[in-house]
Amino acid sequence: MGRYTALFAALALAVSVPVGLAAQGHREAKHDRKDVRHDRRDLRKDRKDIHQDAKDIRTDKQDVEQDEKDVHQDAKDVRTDKQDIRKDQKDVNADKRDLREDIKEGDVKGAQQERQDLTKDEQGLQSDRRDLRSDRQDLHKDAKDLRVDRGDLRADRKDVRKDVKDARADRRDLRKDRKDLHEDQKEQQKKDSTD
Repeated sequence: MGRYTALFAALALAVSVPVGLAAQGHREAKHDRKDVRHDRRDLRKDRKDIHQDAKDIRTDKQDVEQDEKDVHQDAKDVRTDKQDIRKDQKDVNADKRDLREDIKEGDVKGAQQERQDLTKDEQGLQSDRRDLRSDRQDLHKDAKDLRVDRGDLRADRKDVRKDVKDARADRRDLRKDRKDLHEDQKEQQKKDSTD
């Protein structure tokens, strides 16, 4: 009985070694398949990120263009308001001169009319000055928005470069994992054919 037990133990050992090695090779192949799956998922995610970053860049470019138009329009409005102020100031000065002349001449009715014109022109001048302040504030705000949007555009371009770099790395990893998987499968087939 001792002989049969020893023979059985030797036979069991001889059979279990290739099975254990085969299981080990199977684990390596399974691990490599898992790596391939993860690399594919990472690559898909990187492609989505690149697509989203490209979309963000287009949006930021449109924002920059719109802000540039707004800044240009605000600068134009400021120039127009300054011209209006100069024109109103000339009208006020002319009304004051006319008022002085009417007072010198003793024209009460003309002086009263000139006072009304002067009041109206001064109100117009105040309104133009308020418009100028408002347009300068708009110009300042739009210029700030333009700087922010340009910064966003630079950041998005940087994100695209990073995502492209990640995608390339994921492609390399995918190729390496596929190669490892293929080699593990070859080794497994060799072991299976020798057993």
